[in-house]
Amino acid sequence: MINSNSEDKIPPETLLKLYVDFGIDETIGFKSKDYLAILDIIKEDRDNIDGIINNKLHKKVEASSQETSRNLQTLDELRQSLEGIKDFSLKLTSKNTVFSDGNPTSDLMVVGEAPGGEEDLSGLPFVGPSGRLLDEMLSSIGFTRKNNIYVTNVIPWRPPGNRRPTPDEVNFCLPYLLQHIKIIKPKLLLLLGGLAGSSLLGKVDGITKYRGKWSELVISDEGKDLKIPCLATFHPAYLLRSPHQRRLSWRDLLEVKEKLRSIVG
Repeated sequence: MINSNSEDKIPPETLLKLYVDFGIDETIGFKSKDYLAILDIIKEDRDNIDGIINNKLHKKVEASSQETSRNLQTLDELRQSLEGIKDFSLKLTSKNTVFSDGNPTSDLMVVGEAPGGEEDLSGLPFVGPSGRLLDEMLSSIGFTRKNNIYVTNVIPWRPPGNRRPTPDEVNFCLPYLLQHIKIIKPKLLLLLGGLAGSSLLGKVDGITKYRGKWSELVISDEGKDLKIPCLATFHPAYLLRSPHQRRLSWRDLLEVKEKLRSIVG
């Protein structure tokens, strides 16, 4: 442990470089704790963490999320409702609610999985390396966030350690996502990754089984069925790890472009 009262203090720039070399890239608190000496604190923190991991904190509000989301008719209302949630585990461990980005009047709505570290810091979806790849891919077929795409995620809060969201977490967030889609009313949905496909389309197979195949999402909207064509493809984060699969995603994007052209002319 570094003693801040020592006469031989380490220069701040040297200390920061040491932190980076150790892989420390986030501040999680402003008061240090001696976890090896204060066993009561360890037990208290472990109990708190267990409560978060087991989702004990949001069970009492999970049942009401669907009813609450139905009453939200505008993007501002939806955003404010999500930002106002207090008893949901992922909200408590995140820095920001990552709501959306892009043009809300777009015909194409892109749905990803969950925010990563950079997205959590900025409050915007797809701003890290996978986001830059997504922007490059979409711009190659004439789509940009500023003009004609709208981007969001199934989960608006970063799961700790970028782990996969649990089924309970998805079930809590799904009504808000469906209401989000109803407000935007896109002509077409592009689903990025297996979580988006399984959440919205009920798919149980891996995404390799159904990527590139058209499906239809049907949502009840004021007594009428809102039917939206959907195409699932690989998540950009997967493509960064498996660049040989980009040719398949390129085919999927061309399908999206052609389908949208046939719908809106």
